[in-house]
Amino acid sequence: MAARYARVGDTQQPRLVRLVHISDTHGRHEHYRDTGRIPPGDVLVHTGDWDDVVRNNVPGARTKLQRFNTFLHSLPHRTKIYVPGNHEAGVRDVWELDEGRTLASLLDAATVLVDRYTHLEPTGPGAPRLRVHGTPWMDMGGWRTGESALAHVFSSLPQDIDLLLTHRPPLYVLDLAWQPEVPRHSCEPCGGKQHKGYRHWGCSHMSNAVLGLPQPRRPWIHCFGHVHDAAGFLVRDGVLFSNAAMDLYPQANIIDIYPLPADGSAPAIEVGGDPDLDPWQPAATLDGTSTAGTAASIADATALAPILNDGDVAAQWCVSPGGVIRHVASGLVLDIDMARRSRGASVIVWRHLTPPRPQQLWLERAVEGMAPWLMLTSALNTELVLELDVGSGSVRMNVPQWPPVPHQLWRIDAGTSGQIVSAAGFRLTCVAGCLSFHPMASIV
Repeated sequence: MAARYARVGDTQQPRLVRLVHISDTHGRHEHYRDTGRIPPGDVLVHTGDWDDVVRNNVPGARTKLQRFNTFLHSLPHRTKIYVPGNHEAGVRDVWELDEGRTLASLLDAATVLVDRYTHLEPTGPGAPRLRVHGTPWMDMGGWRTGESALAHVFSSLPQDIDLLLTHRPPLYVLDLAWQPEVPRHSCEPCGGKQHKGYRHWGCSHMSNAVLGLPQPRRPWIHCFGHVHDAAGFLVRDGVLFSNAAMDLYPQANIIDIYPLPADGSAPAIEVGGDPDLDPWQPAATLDGTSTAGTAASIADATALAPILNDGDVAAQWCVSPGGVIRHVASGLVLDIDMARRSRGASVIVWRHLTPPRPQQLWLERAVEGMAPWLMLTSALNTELVLELDVGSGSVRMNVPQWPPVPHQLWRIDAGTSGQIVSAAGFRLTCVAGCLSFHPMASIV
């Protein structure tokens, strides 16, 4: 399953709720659904920017909202919750018509949270009644407001909420955004790390509100998006922060929730792992009915299973003499995101550029005593090597580790299969224009 994964609570007990968090889909949510990138679960949370423009007039916003509502209805999740983002000024215009009543009718597939407090009702015996609060306000875009108003919004958060939903991240929490005009500078909150072309976009009022609360009153989970470069999880001071922006990294964040401590103490939090080891199944509700969606929507989410179970299409690659690694079926090539040339740079598939560009040229680096395994580096930066990050579900560039680790060792099969295999037990795949990796039954 191509998704980032975290678990909250006592994992020795049965799982209670699977929350699927997505954000910043920017008009591609239907594509992500149709290519299996929105996993099934109990609760779907979208933290804004499903639209790809800043402003629509009210009639245009209504039309887009109706289509987004149809998309939400197609998903199998029993509960959907939505907080608007800065690209949805048209949604704000509709909300302001009558304090949200028209918006609620147009988006009847989801609970829309604009400074609202709601509960996630139990999905089965023993499941918690989670307390959820959402607010879209920030200092830019369609839901812009002033600094004094932001300070009031976040100083007035309800007490004892379990799950906080916003579009913007807190300051210094998964908020480092690419901004090419920013000069090189030393960042004290990042331990003096030198940033060039990056700036923290988070909200200080939000940070003060979430991390400034005493432990029993902090939310256990804070979901947001907005900063495309920083998607992933972070655990800080007993809070699981989830940035599920899908624009650069088209993966959902899966959060499995287990029984929480009865005394209000911080729950155990684990980031990483494989959600397929604890697969989601539709649960029975308290009245005995199923939480599953329609058969058609479930089929959409699993339509790619036959492709991912064999290596004939999704996992077939070829390597040109010049070092271009091409996906046979799509013609796309392995590419490094030029926005980041240093450690952590994301690896994607992209159209072949001519003349050849260094971010699309790959070099084999032999490792003594490890044949047939080798490292793959790029002509863009030969000090970094290709790496799988199983915890976040991403493929990236990183500094080589010594002694070598499986996630940085590769084997390129030159035969008819054309597979690129990791010593960690995965093979690179390309499905619907997205680079991913999937486990192999055996590695020999």
